[in-house]
Amino acid sequence: MNRIYFDTNIFEDIVKKVIDISTNELNSFTNVAYYISTAHVEEYFIAIKNDSENKYTQYNHNRKVLMSSLNLKGILNPSNTRIKNKPEKFDDCLSRVKQFDTTDIIVQKGRKIRQEQSDFFKNLLSSNPDVQNNSNLDFKEIWDKDEVKRVLAEFPDYVEANNATLFYELQYVYGTHNALKLAPLKKIASFEIKKDCFEEISNQYSLMEIIFEFLHSALNKCGYNRDKKDSTVISGIYDTTHSIYGTYCDYFVSSDDRLRKRISAIYYYLGVPTKVITFSDFLNIADKFK
Repeated sequence: MNRIYFDTNIFEDIVKKVIDISTNELNSFTNVAYYISTAHVEEYFIAIKNDSENKYTQYNHNRKVLMSSLNLKGILNPSNTRIKNKPEKFDDCLSRVKQFDTTDIIVQKGRKIRQEQSDFFKNLLSSNPDVQNNSNLDFKEIWDKDEVKRVLAEFPDYVEANNATLFYELQYVYGTHNALKLAPLKKIASFEIKKDCFEEISNQYSLMEIIFEFLHSALNKCGYNRDKKDSTVISGIYDTTHSIYGTYCDYFVSSDDRLRKRISAIYYYLGVPTKVITFSDFLNIADKFK
């Protein structure tokens, strides 16, 4: 049975009829197991929260119905250790997401990361115009670039900065009492980021989270299939989260060419066995019930 993780843009494309397939057809495939994550639910919550004029009520509803109607094997959740598959309903997960609303923190953090990436790339481009061609490299070659190696060497500083703001972020969402309990569990100890370290980090969700965040940022800073629009601040944060949850599955399916290339590079570097594919590739894998 092939474990399948659809990026949010797949659900969006199905609802918009960019991808012409029904829920019944998706559920007719006999050799696939579908998983969504808390990230899908959080993105849905943000969408309805931001739709104050109710312009997208029907669209958001249809997206929720689609995700809820799939024959899901569960909703992937974070834990203190590994990613955990929780056999819960969409609305149960949504209630928890609403209770611990992280939207403001996500927007604040996303804007900061985006500005850092943009400033870094502009400076890099002015000193080395060739970096504008980095996106033409394959997922293996990008890691041999000197500018990427220099950014990777900054990981200890990145961890230190993350630890410095950790308590504030937890306090904002969960309150002081809970933050005091959670902060020691989520604080990242010294770690050397290196190639093929996925097996070592896969049972430490907080460490996975910061490593994936750092690697996405590193590739964006160095111009590798980088996000170019400010409107993708929130989705950029969730690109990282989805790429983490995707490691639970055999296939990560996305309509976003740039994102697929970035995640392919990160999976290669870390030694993640998950394959990153298009929806057409997925259809070639899936078998219909005969």
